[in-house]
Amino acid sequence: RKADGSRVDARSFPLYDVVHNSPNDDMTAFQFWQAMVASMLLWGNAYAEIRRAAGRPAALDFLLPSRIDLECDDNGRLKYFYTPKKGARREIERTNMLHIPAFTLDGRIGLSAIRYGVDVFGSVMSAEDAANGTFKNGLLPTVA
Repeated sequence: RKADGSRVDARSFPLYDVVHNSPNDDMTAFQFWQAMVASMLLWGNAYAEIRRAAGRPAALDFLLPSRIDLECDDNGRLKYFYTPKKGARREIERTNMLHIPAFTLDGRIGLSAIRYGVDVFGSVMSAEDAANGTFKNGLLPTVA
């Protein structure tokens, strides 16, 4: 927004073309953002490496969440490691990583909606099994 509160046209933003039209040479913007949203929903996190030219972001390369490892440094900050299909594991600097967590409890690492749902239903099923066992024993608790 401008100082007077009016809007700035997004097309004047330096990253507009990368984000809106062509994130990288292999994907259209639609394909890129579809993959990012799918990763957020299925894995809980979406990742893209920011490629730079002359110090400015020039492309966003989608990264499969299954190939990303997260670690914390001594200061508790996230470190990102990527293992390509072919090649060695490498660290990606925080400034060159676009990380979008989905549903999150700590604000840093996303949770998969599917995994979270499985855990919730698993807890419900365990509680149901325990209740059924108690009623089967005439309301007497089972002692192992």
